[in-house]
Amino acid sequence: MSVESVSDQPSKNSLKRRNNSGTFNVENPKKMKKIPKSGVGLVYEASSKGPLKKKKKRSLDAGNHDEPSSKKSKFVPDGHKKQVFKSPKKNSDTPTEKPDWNKFKEEKKTLREKRRASQKADSFEISIEAKKILETIRSRKCPAAEQIMQLEKIYSILKGKLLSVAYAHDMSRVIETMFKFGSVHKKTDLLKNMIIELAPEALEMSKRRYATHVVRAMITHAHPSERTLILEAFKGHVKKLLGHKIGHVVLEELYSKCKPSEQCELQRELYGGSHKLVTDKPVTGLEVIFESLPNMKDSTLVSTKENIMDLFEKNVVESRIVHSVLLDYLGHASPEESSQMLEQARNHFKALTRSKEGIHVAMMCVWMGTSKARKKMIKELKDGVVALAIGEHTHMLLLAIFDCVDDTVFVQKAILGELLAGDLTPLLSSTYGRKVLMYLCSKRNPKMFSSPIIATLSTGDNNPHSKKDADVRALDLQKFAVPFLLKSIAQQTTLWAQNNSNLLILLEALKVGSGDELKSALKAIAKFITNPPDSQQNGVDLKIVDDNGFHMLLKKLAQHDKVFLENGEATFGESLLEELTDNHFLAWLQNNRCCFVLLELMKNSSEDVVGSLKSKIKQLSKSVWKKNSITAGAQRIQELL
Repeated sequence: MSVESVSDQPSKNSLKRRNNSGTFNVENPKKMKKIPKSGVGLVYEASSKGPLKKKKKRSLDAGNHDEPSSKKSKFVPDGHKKQVFKSPKKNSDTPTEKPDWNKFKEEKKTLREKRRASQKADSFEISIEAKKILETIRSRKCPAAEQIMQLEKIYSILKGKLLSVAYAHDMSRVIETMFKFGSVHKKTDLLKNMIIELAPEALEMSKRRYATHVVRAMITHAHPSERTLILEAFKGHVKKLLGHKIGHVVLEELYSKCKPSEQCELQRELYGGSHKLVTDKPVTGLEVIFESLPNMKDSTLVSTKENIMDLFEKNVVESRIVHSVLLDYLGHASPEESSQMLEQARNHFKALTRSKEGIHVAMMCVWMGTSKARKKMIKELKDGVVALAIGEHTHMLLLAIFDCVDDTVFVQKAILGELLAGDLTPLLSSTYGRKVLMYLCSKRNPKMFSSPIIATLSTGDNNPHSKKDADVRALDLQKFAVPFLLKSIAQQTTLWAQNNSNLLILLEALKVGSGDELKSALKAIAKFITNPPDSQQNGVDLKIVDDNGFHMLLKKLAQHDKVFLENGEATFGESLLEELTDNHFLAWLQNNRCCFVLLELMKNSSEDVVGSLKSKIKQLSKSVWKKNSITAGAQRIQELL
């Protein structure tokens, strides 16, 4: 190597720029060494054979190096080195072998079982044996005696070890099935021993993914006296468990199975610590605490409010426990505090429809809500109106909405449109659905609704946000709903005639009906009673007219013809006379109930109908009525003639 002095220092840009001419090349200028003071400029290394060349990077993988690499490699023991499986190189001479996948799966299965056996050396063999016996019990071909024997055998294997295996996926299923078949065969001693062994860990098990099913099976199949053991395990942890994503389901199921006194034990934890000071009687609600500790009323209400608000913030609002405590609080809080709590409850309005107590709170939200708040709540219910109408408690919420919402046009679109536009079979097949339809036709009729229902709905009559007259609201909804009912009566008369409860709604709908819909419905009823569908009798069939419920319906309709005439509407007598032939008259005049229907028509129908009936009866009665076999109804007709 020769050293060559350069008198003129090259510029910075010329040093950075790559020179492809090969005349000279310079390494990083920052690493250049300055010449001593005696010299001038910089010193470059140059090759004796030619111009400066850029040095290539040394590859770390290439051959042996004289100098050790600056980057140190990490030491990995031989046993920990990751094995890389390379596919064999394709060679045209040697054909590739197809892997035996069945053998591979068997090896994996064997390995997995060995690993499980090493992890759970105590319970692995037991679980294998228990699962084999379980398959025998679950077989449909297994007789009852064999099931009982195998059930006792499983328990003898697992006795004293239930807690150690209850958290596993497969064994939790085994224990759950033991509870099921033990309950079927009434093995009370076996169930009791299992519950006594598992109950101390019920709280922890209820929070686990698989063990929670064991706790639910315990709750379902336990005797009430044994269920108290589970209840004891949950005491003091109710509030935390309500917010647990798995545990709250178990707590809700336990609450639904408990007696009212036991339910109060779970509720009182949300009242704060004051319930612990009441020792002379059981705490069934806030009223008991206030009677025993009148000085602690304010602090107890504050504690209860804080607990409920905490649960609202965590979105824990679907539990019956929360609904019961909330309803109890609203019954004792001041109007200002109640309005604040109801405002928070409206944010979870749909979740309140899950229980009886929640429905009462939801009704209070509607009664005390502004017009804007009521519309928002009704919109949340729009998708499940039919389900609400046929619910045991939820139908009361719809009745409360019908009572107090002034914007009847919005109620018609949001609720009645969804409820009545489709098939009415679900409503007419349900006791509570029929109440909703009856309420639309005849609001708070004491003959149709019990006094407790009327008293409950009357609670919201004096709310500060309903301005329109109650009768006007009811009439607006009635005018919208009745045409739908009359149309259904005309098209599905058989559905309405299925039971006497439907006939009551039918009668009320006809009484308040009008127009062409009323006329079509009356014609459909007249045709139905004169020519019953699916009749197997030759000639005139009187089975419908002889029915107790239909007989009363026909008499009431005949009596209401007088009102129809006053209102200028079509009458039942006109529709029936069009369907009655001479054969019908001959059969009806021999039947006592039919004679009474004709008698009511002759008293209340129009003059044309009465005249036609009298002429027909006089013409045909001589061949039918005999002195010795005349009925009571026929005698009354004779007296009228």
